[in-house]
Amino acid sequence: MSGYKYGNQTFDLIISSDDNAFNFLLEYREDLFPDTPIVFCGVYNREAPNLVDPSVFTGIVEWATEVKATLDQAFKFHPETKKVIIIADTNPTGIQSFKNIQRQIKGYKDVEFIRFDDSMSMSEIKDNLSKLSEDTIVLYATFFRDSTGRYFSIPEGVSAVTSSSNRPVYTMRLQYLPYNVVGGKMMPGVLQGEVAAKIALRILNGEKVENIPVVEISPTQYMFNYEQLERFGIKLSDLPEDSIVINKPDSFYEENKVLILAIIAFIT
Repeated sequence: MSGYKYGNQTFDLIISSDDNAFNFLLEYREDLFPDTPIVFCGVYNREAPNLVDPSVFTGIVEWATEVKATLDQAFKFHPETKKVIIIADTNPTGIQSFKNIQRQIKGYKDVEFIRFDDSMSMSEIKDNLSKLSEDTIVLYATFFRDSTGRYFSIPEGVSAVTSSSNRPVYTMRLQYLPYNVVGGKMMPGVLQGEVAAKIALRILNGEKVENIPVVEISPTQYMFNYEQLERFGIKLSDLPEDSIVINKPDSFYEENKVLILAIIAFIT
């Protein structure tokens, strides 16, 4: 492969995002961008640090312990759980994310894990999710294409699952949170970007790539959707400390803060 588009250009550094870009650079970097340092992020492949030339590649691996933390919290909310439906397709990101999930669910001996992937149509998935038993929850990893070949954007895919499921849907990805998932222990993409940017600046300022090890523990945060907490009877007091809650209605005080303070001042 020759770099027609960028053949006459050189780059000080490349930042790649997600597994597809990472895999592409593993295969074609020497042909397209020889000697250009690479900082990767959004990569689910836990073997990434062992696959790269450490003198050229560094970055941050996504999803370190978020799966287990998310499931542990979901099981506290729903102690009756005996089954977990995992939504994970077989694109490169889906394959790596499912491998990561498999690694982290080995200790749950009394829970059955069932994968819904792109061997099923979205219609079949929705039908199955609408009939889940009370001892079941859903874990959404990634789903961009079904068995019919139809592609789904994030809003389309997540919304199709959450609107059909009669049981709570959890996730480890912040971009899914607005589409009616309950929540989970998440690695916000903005934090991945911040880490990658800081690494890139170190390299651009002269630090050698081989002296910057791959970050394998991603920064995470418990985040939840208030509307879904309400739907499934989960109290705010039951959330982990320092959890972030979106769609939380403002209190009467917050909505009328100025008026209340004015009245207090007048009475005083």
